[in-house]
Amino acid sequence: MDLNEHTISGRLSAIRAVLPEGVRLVAVSKFHPIPALQEAYEAGQRLFGENRPQEFAAKVEAIESAKAELNAQIAEMQTLLASRMQYWFG
Repeated sequence: MDLNEHTISGRLSAIRAVLPEGVRLVAVSKFHPIPALQEAYEAGQRLFGENRPQEFAAKVEAIESAKAELNAQIAEMQTLLASRMQYWFG
């Protein structure tokens, strides 16, 4: 393993290099600290998977440069969750 692959940005680069065309990488942010998300964001990662919207919102708030872009994903998650809740319990 290349030393660069020990960093988040290095691992993201290595993974992206082998992804088939049209496949989008979802980085799982659950249980990871804000500095790790910051590094991933700075490395170009924009799609994160988090099943706890409140925790993700707190992480996004801490990453100043990501607020506008990632807050849209939170709104999308909340809309999806609300529609599923309505379907399940409606």
